Amino acid sequence: GELGPVRCRRCRAYMNPMMTFVEQGRRFLCNLCGMANDVPRDYFCNLDASGKRRDANERPELRYGSVDFIATPEYILRPPLPPAWVFVIDVSYAAVSAQIMHMTVAAVREVLDMIPCPQQTRVAIITYDKAVHFYNFKRANGQPQMLVVSEVDDMFLPLPE
Repeated sequence: GELGPVRCRRCRAYMNPMMTFVEQGRRFLCNLCGMANDVPRDYFCNLDASGKRRDANERPELRYGSVDFIATPEYILRPPLPPAWVFVIDVSYAAVSAQIMHMTVAAVREVLDMIPCPQQTRVAIITYDKAVHFYNFKRANGQPQMLVVSEVDDMFLPLPE
């Protein structure tokens, strides 16, 4: 709409394929926080017999897991930051033995070679098996550090940045 992408009033989640429409399409339930939200008038669409919006295939935000929007001035509070890329890689025994980890690392290397403006881009690599491994690649440290979080039920970020 003219006011930008539809969002949940409580948690500010963007409209996505997992949102559920109720009350003949007049409200949607946020898939992240469960809040029932009114559908803006210009976004309303009737539901079909299965409870899906009739225009779901015509709206990228209801069809795809990732959609790019051009930010309107009210969303731009400061100049845009350079992009940040986070790669999460399964390094479990099953992934290593099935060559999945090796294929993933090769794909990450290819992507890293294609990143525009690499000096300005922030990159994080996280690996996991029974624990989650974070990496610190700051040059000031001399060599990369691996920080292990083994308490996966109570996750925290071991690096402040």
